[in-house]
Amino acid sequence: MMTTTTNLTDAQIDQLSAELEHAIDDMEIDRLSTELEHAIDDMESAIGGIRVARGQEDPTELPASQSARLQQAVGEPAGDFLLRFKRAARKEICEEDGFIHDQWTEFQEIAKKDLVKVSAALLAGMGITGAGLLGAVVPVALWIFAALSSIGLSALCDDASG
Repeated sequence: MMTTTTNLTDAQIDQLSAELEHAIDDMEIDRLSTELEHAIDDMESAIGGIRVARGQEDPTELPASQSARLQQAVGEPAGDFLLRFKRAARKEICEEDGFIHDQWTEFQEIAKKDLVKVSAALLAGMGITGAGLLGAVVPVALWIFAALSSIGLSALCDDASG
C-alpha cells in the first residue's frame, strides 16, 4: 500500500482524532496501549534499557517482530515507511504546540494511551486505515517512544528535518 506523506494542520488532526473515536473504541485503545507497554518492556529487555542505549546498537531500530508487523500492515519495508512517517509526524513531534512535542518537553514522558491515539491519527492522515492502521499503531508508537527516549527530541527532530 503506497501512500503519500502529508503535513497535517491542527484542524486536520482534530478531525482525524474525531473520526478515530468511531473507528477505534476505548477498549481497542486500551488493548493497544497494553500491547505497547509489553513491546516497550520486550525492547528494553533485549537491549538493556531504551533510555541507557546511547552509544549502543541503534535503539530506534524496531525489533524484528515489530518491524515485520509494520511491514505487513503497511505493505512496504518498515524502514522506508518509518522515514515517511517521521516526515509526516514532524509537526506533532518537533514543533511547539504539537502534542508529542509538548508532552515530551514538559515531562520527558508521554502516556502510552495518548501515544497510541496520536500515532493512530497520524497513520490515518497518511491514508493507513482499517486492519493496516491497527497493525501499524504499536510498532509506530514503539518507534516514537524509543527514539525520544534514546536519542532525544532535538536529535530526532534534527534528523526529521532533512
